[in-house]
Amino acid sequence: MDEILLVEDDDDLRESLADLLRARGYEITAVTNGRAALQRLMSGPSPCLIILDLMLPIMHGWEFRAQQMANPVWAAIPVVVLSGVPDTQQHALNLNAADFLGKPIDLERLYKTVEQHC
Repeated sequence: MDEILLVEDDDDLRESLADLLRARGYEITAVTNGRAALQRLMSGPSPCLIILDLMLPIMHGWEFRAQQMANPVWAAIPVVVLSGVPDTQQHALNLNAADFLGKPIDLERLYKTVEQHC
């Protein structure tokens, strides 16, 4: 089963996305900040995809992505930026992300994006 690492601090959104993706057969590891996401990457096999919010407590998405890119193994994991910040697409390009999803989330686009990478 393909694992997705979901990094989102909004409890309701994180739980809803995790439930929706689990219903489609994916294993989801959901964390609330970049530091917890790095700890997850250190602790086990690489996920097929990281869905990354940018505005996070403790360690924001930009810092997480910099740390991820500094590790050759982790750098190979595709990232989809998920954010409500203005210019989400430009932020995703600057972070060399595989794709981006704005908030509110278009579920069909989410599913297609996940299917492309997992």
